[in-house]
Amino acid sequence: MGRLGRLTGGIALASLSFAAVPAHAAESSLSLYFSNTYIWRGINLNDSGVMQFSLDTGSISLGENSSLNFNVWGNMDLGDFDGALHSGDFSELDLTVSLSLPAGFSVGYIEYHFPSSGLLSTRELFASWSKDLTISPSVALYYDVDEVEDFYATVALGYSYALSEKASLDLSALAGIAGEDFAGAYSGGTEGGFYNFDVNAGVSFQASETVSLSAVLGYGDTLNEDALPDALTQGFYFGAALGVSF
Repeated sequence: MGRLGRLTGGIALASLSFAAVPAHAAESSLSLYFSNTYIWRGINLNDSGVMQFSLDTGSISLGENSSLNFNVWGNMDLGDFDGALHSGDFSELDLTVSLSLPAGFSVGYIEYHFPSSGLLSTRELFASWSKDLTISPSVALYYDVDEVEDFYATVALGYSYALSEKASLDLSALAGIAGEDFAGAYSGGTEGGFYNFDVNAGVSFQASETVSLSAVLGYGDTLNEDALPDALTQGFYFGAALGVSF
């Protein structure tokens, strides 16, 4: 299930009539990410290679420091994995609507769909907070309101260092916490609590006003084998992305 995190309950929502709202839409963006593996909340879902896309359809301003945002995210498997995933198939499609609020807060709704894997769709509500500092903290809480009815939460720190006017070095560290039902449903865990961690380093380059390039190297593992067995984790991963705004 898709990313730190992380996508909406119907892109059709974007076509609803907001004509009565005195607002304007921000620019949209599309990114393509290629990686040796797909890791979701510490779990290795496919280490045979993946291509992931993310489409932000622009935001609708609801006033100062508040906006309504829409995102579509998908995962295509580039190699067969575990007899269940096949090269060229879209195994996941996530749809998200979120509301950005003042002071770094955000709330939203995510739908997870699995077109080729046969898994049941599910839905989450989430709330998050972040603060832009030299070392930027963030926290997020996700609650599955459909198939699992339990929570997953993250605490993270991020740091960005300008290498030049167009390039930056980006570092981050994250720890995940899961409820017992979440751990049991997704990783066969027998207890909740600390779940997984992830540390990564990336380089970003703004090639033009509308095109960006980036690469990342990271490491993820379990924080508690009773919640997330080590056999389900990946260890090192790497990837590269192309982003275009329009």
